[in-house]
Amino acid sequence: MDCGKSMKVDNELIMDLIERWRPKMHTFHLPIGEATVTLEDMQAIWGLRADGRVFTCRDHHVGYTDWPTKCRDLLGWIPDTNIETKQGGLILPDTTGCKVPFMWLNAFEDPNEVQNISWGSAALSYLCHYLRESSMDKRKELGGPMMLLQLWAWERMPTLRLSFIGALVHKSYTPCGARWKGTTQIGNAPRFLVEHYCDQISLIRSDQIAYCLTIAVM
Repeated sequence: MDCGKSMKVDNELIMDLIERWRPKMHTFHLPIGEATVTLEDMQAIWGLRADGRVFTCRDHHVGYTDWPTKCRDLLGWIPDTNIETKQGGLILPDTTGCKVPFMWLNAFEDPNEVQNISWGSAALSYLCHYLRESSMDKRKELGGPMMLLQLWAWERMPTLRLSFIGALVHKSYTPCGARWKGTTQIGNAPRFLVEHYCDQISLIRSDQIAYCLTIAVM
C-alpha cells in the first residue's frame, strides 16, 4: 500500500463533485452519464487491496483495562494526551482533525492479518458515506478520503487538473496516484472557483474521460 503524502485538498473541486453526487445510485451525475469511484480505482490510484478480510472497525477492548496499555502493546509507546500530535490517516479520516479514534487500533491486534484486510473496500465505503452525508446537507464538516476523490477526478477527467509546477513522475509497478507525490506544490498552483469546475464538467466530452488506469502489481 502506497498512498503517498498528504496534500492540500482542492475544496472547490470537491464541492462541485458533491453537488453532482446521487446518494441513491452512489454515482456522480455528469453530462455524459453516470460515473463513480470503484474498487479498481482504489487499487490503481492508491494501491489499496480490493479483496481480503472485511474491516469492521470492531471497538472491543478485551484484555485491556485502559487505552494506554493497548497503545503501549500495539504501538510500542503511549501518546501524550496533553499534546495533540496524532495525525489522522489518509485512508479513513473523519471530521475530528488530528485525532485518531481509539477503535482503529483493533485492526492492528494481529500484525499478520493487517495485510489481509481489504483496505480498498473500507476506504470506498467511508468515501461513499461522507459523500452521502454531505450531499444531503447532514454534515457541515467534510470527512472521508477526499484526497482520493481529488486524485480520481484528476486521473479520470484530466481537464479538471490544476496547473502544476514540475513534471509528473510515475514509476512502473507503483500506484498511479503516487506520481502526484513530491512533484507539485498544490498550495502555490492557480486556484479555481466552483463556477470554473462547474463549467469544465458541463463541457466534458466522452473522449475526455480516462476509463483505464494502470493497476499496481501488489
